[in-house]
Amino acid sequence: MSDPSGPVSGEVASLRPALAASEARADQLAGLVEGLLVRITELEAALNKDSKNSSKPPSKDGLSKRKRAKPPHSSGGR
Repeated sequence: MSDPSGPVSGEVASLRPALAASEARADQLAGLVEGLLVRITELEAALNKDSKNSSKPPSKDGLSKRKRAKPPHSSGGR
């Protein structure tokens, strides 16, 4: 049988603090990502609002061009 206090056991023991720190950092980053996803969702919702689906006045809609109906094409001829 191998000695449980051999070099591998010592190496594993020395890596435990680094593993714990990495797990704590991963948890911290997961929380940060979750918060950022919520913020992105809020910003996208605000970006998609205009005077037709919110209480914003039409003057705050921005400078986007309005869609115009295209005139029907005439058939043939010069």
